[in-house]
Amino acid sequence: MTIEFHCPHCSKLLKTPDDKAGVRANCPGCGELVTVPLPADEAAHADPSLGQSSGPDEAGPALAASGLPASSEIGAPDETRTCPMCGETIKKAATRCRFCGETLDSAPVGDGVPTRFEAGDALSRAWEIYKDKLGILVAAFLIFTAVQFAVQFGVSLISQLVQTGLLLAVGGGGAPGGNPGPVLAVIGLVGLVTMVVQYLGIAFLEAGYHIFLLKVARGQNADLMDLFAGSRYFWRVFLAYLLFTLMMGLGFLLLIVPGVIVALAFWPFMFLIVDRDLGVIESFRRSAEIASGNYGSSFLLWLVLVGLTLLGALALCVGLIFAVPLANLMFAVAYCLMSGQAVVVPRRP
Repeated sequence: MTIEFHCPHCSKLLKTPDDKAGVRANCPGCGELVTVPLPADEAAHADPSLGQSSGPDEAGPALAASGLPASSEIGAPDETRTCPMCGETIKKAATRCRFCGETLDSAPVGDGVPTRFEAGDALSRAWEIYKDKLGILVAAFLIFTAVQFAVQFGVSLISQLVQTGLLLAVGGGGAPGGNPGPVLAVIGLVGLVTMVVQYLGIAFLEAGYHIFLLKVARGQNADLMDLFAGSRYFWRVFLAYLLFTLMMGLGFLLLIVPGVIVALAFWPFMFLIVDRDLGVIESFRRSAEIASGNYGSSFLLWLVLVGLTLLGALALCVGLIFAVPLANLMFAVAYCLMSGQAVVVPRRP
């Protein structure tokens, strides 16, 4: 005899032999702990349609640690979503990913419909979240800054030592045939490699930091280890960050205004990569799409960023420890609003 029942968390149809009655196991659909009902209890609450859905197609993976077989996913494709951490397809109502175990303890991410937002609304929501999450936001920023500085300093130090050694070789007549050209070329190559390695370090840290900021903005279970969870986005963030920097630099060389337009049109690209798992070009295309109609609000947020940075610097630079996390969170909230996603503001007591 087979017991058939629906997961109370995600409504997935589960099947198991009746000797598993009373067993507690994790649902393969949402990862939540469920208890196999007694046959009598299930019969009293059974859905008549269950008896018609026992075809061979419905065999699915076993529940963890129980050997409990389950049916395949029930529902249309729009009832699923992509886990933001591992990229696997999970139920939209899932509160924990059954593949990587990541806790997804807030409302599912929205569909990303481009939406207009007000700068004041983004700032006020960010401020409410900031007051509630001040400790972890400041801690994350300090860790992010310290690791970034250590990487940059370490790479620069090694580069300087190598370049100094090569210069001494040239000055001491150590260049082949007395021609310093090859050595100087190597020095230039070392400088280029140094810049690339530094950008790689920035890309890894930025990916994780953006994951962390999005979790805080959405009211998810943000953790400091999220700062190092950006490895799967590493190369895309690196290439996109490099492209964005080049476009910004070229834009500001062309009388500044084009650079401002580039910043306003494409600044959400990194959020889109870690949030939507997009490629480099697609992240820029999508950025321009959701930024359209929000140039004014985005410009005001950039002005707020400059103001917060100046205030933090005036407070003997110590204020930056508190000002920059607020500014960063403000842009995460703005991204959520402009892409049609929910922002979870803590309730006041």
